[in-house]
Amino acid sequence: MPSASRNKSRPLDSALFQRIDLNLFKIFKEIAHAGGIGAAARRLNIQQPAVSLALKRLEAHVGTSLCIRNARGIALTPAGRIVSGFADHLFQEVRSLPNALSAAEGD
Repeated sequence: MPSASRNKSRPLDSALFQRIDLNLFKIFKEIAHAGGIGAAARRLNIQQPAVSLALKRLEAHVGTSLCIRNARGIALTPAGRIVSGFADHLFQEVRSLPNALSAAEGD
């Protein structure tokens, strides 16, 4: 990947999760699954500029480009594929939390 895709303004650091908004992962998850900014905006029922801004904010947090816009929508970068997988896993875990808590209450 060319070095120009790196965001040089802020390197990735261990304090990332002290300042990140989980909604950014939710929006990125939809971008990745929908295959584009506009499609994600329609699925989330929010304006396209809000989705673009969320993508830019997440890219700033992680310090690299997550997707490349093309005529058909977007293509995930290698980092984008990693973050997409992380977001999928994160939200699977969140969905399983109520069942895990119920099971713990039964113990």
